[in-house]
Amino acid sequence: EQRRFEREREAVPEEAQYMINNKASDLLALASGVLDAQMEAAAGNTAAAVDAWRRAVELEAAIQYDEPPAWFYPVRQSLAAALLRDGRPAEAEALFRETLAKYPRDGRLLYGLWQSLVAQDKDEARLVEAQHRTAWSTATEPLAIDDL
Repeated sequence: EQRRFEREREAVPEEAQYMINNKASDLLALASGVLDAQMEAAAGNTAAAVDAWRRAVELEAAIQYDEPPAWFYPVRQSLAAALLRDGRPAEAEALFRETLAKYPRDGRLLYGLWQSLVAQDKDEARLVEAQHRTAWSTATEPLAIDDL
């Protein structure tokens, strides 16, 4: 399926636009980068997944602002979750905090921050847990780090 996606991606004309401010090729490159990272994570290659998520974050940075946003979620949350799964909770915490500055009160980001604080046995975890519970109060499903 990944090879098929890449064949289809290559068939999209270079000049094709996505919404107003972005080229379709830039969005498809981001989708490809996210797919690469997800494939590495699914294969259990944590270090390779972290590297692939870093590349996906770089690809997302090339996406121009559009309304609605061209990409549906901040890819940094997936990189931070991969860092947490790789046993690097302090790095994950910093990235979750950085991303929360742009997307305040985001339930997924608050969940990730909470889990990174728990992994470091920090007292602040209780406060962030309460913030997450408020943000996630109307959700129908609980979160897990693998959901990020």
